[in-house]
Amino acid sequence: MRTGRRRISLSEVGGVRLSAGMTAGYVVRDAKRQEVDAEGEACGFDPDYYGALLEKAWEEAAFVFGFIEERGG
Repeated sequence: MRTGRRRISLSEVGGVRLSAGMTAGYVVRDAKRQEVDAEGEACGFDPDYYGALLEKAWEEAAFVFGFIEERGG
């Protein structure tokens, strides 16, 4: 079944080829295949990709808070 959404790569969002200095909002649909949807057109996301991002962010925050606790803050 075709949804009318076209597949776009990480270097192209919303039909516009991206180049250095440009900004684009996107949602990663499949990190392994490097498929993304434009921010306003996302119909799904890659839970493994975003789970890894959350895990990394938590580890970085936990390190900082652990450092604060060790110093008595």
